[in-house]
Parts: sequence; C-alpha cells; structure tokens
Amino acid sequence: MSGFITFLQRRDYDVETFSSWAQWRRERPSPRRAGTVVLRYLSGPRCRKEIEREVADLAGDGDVALVLLSDTEDVDEILEAIAGGAKGYIPTTLSLDVARGAIDLVRSGGVFIPSGSLLSPYAGKPGDAIGPRQMFTPRQAAVLEAVRHGKANKVIAYELDLKESTVKAHIRNVMRKLGAHNRTELAVRSSYLPGASG
Repeated sequence: MSGFITFLQRRDYDVETFSSWAQWRRERPSPRRAGTVVLRYLSGPRCRKEIEREVADLAGDGDVALVLLSDTEDVDEILEAIAGGAKGYIPTTLSLDVARGAIDLVRSGGVFIPSGSLLSPYAGKPGDAIGPRQMFTPRQAAVLEAVRHGKANKVIAYELDLKESTVKAHIRNVMRKLGAHNRTELAVRSSYLPGASG
C-alpha cells in the first residue's frame, strides 16, 4: 500500500493517509473535492454489509468513491464489494500503472473491476481437460509451480517480484480452488492436474 501511495504522490496526486476508518471519520478533509477517492486496504475478507456501511458513510461527503485494494482476487469477494457500492476493486497483483488507471477511471465517474479476475477460470473449448492454465491466473499458476518445488514464500516473492503477503494470498486462493488444507496436500493435488509439470 505504501508503495502505491508513493507512486501516486510522485505523479502529482494529492494523497492523504489515515491509519484507520475511525481516523478518516474524525479527520477527513473538508470540504471534499469532486473526484475524491478513498482507497481502502482490505487486510482480510469483508462482508457486503461492512462495505455498504462504509459507502453510506461516504455518501454524506458528496462526490466521494470507495475503492478497495486487496491481496485476493476472489471473484465472489470482488462482486460482493461492487454490489455493496464500492466503485473499484484493485488486486495488489496489478501493475502500478494499471492501478493508477483504475483510480483515474473511478475519479471520472467509472467503475473498475479487474477483468482478468472475473474471466472464467475454466474457459476453454468444450471437452478440454481442465489444467493449471485454465484454473488459475498466470500469477497463481507460477506461485503454485514454485510451491510444488518446495520453495519458501520469501523465495517465491523474490523470484516473482511480489510482496510476501501477495504470495500468501495466491497460495490461499489456489488451496481453496483445489480443496487443499496445507502446502503438502496442495502439491499432491496439483500434481494430478492435466498438464502439470513433473
């Protein structure tokens, strides 16, 4: 999050940071300018009602939009967030330039949904065997391959140029998709996928 804030500040965005939603409520700038975006980092899954409450809280501020930044690309979570009134959902796996474009889109009145996360993981021709390329995003597949080779999260993060927290989020998502409960089970289950490398 701090890297993204610095990135925006270097590109002449007016950015203010708050340590919590409570601090934002106490100290939020007044008057709010048109096109103001509140970028909220999700440290864990949030239910639609929580998002709706925060969006309702912002509604009194006029033209203010809520955009969520998250380590997960879970389709259900993305759709729940947008249904709850968020105007954008930015996975931390997106490049900084794409994330900035998402902020610009929301500031101009649009809604940003990461299309790569929403595309069906099972897309393919009828009758195709479902393998790693169809089930996972490219990053998830790369993280899974590294886990299968016994690499630690820190090593995976270094090799794939990701934050360690992002690697953990990818592993959680892949484990959920495969119904695995630990890394060993994940490696075993993934070895049976069509097209998995040995």
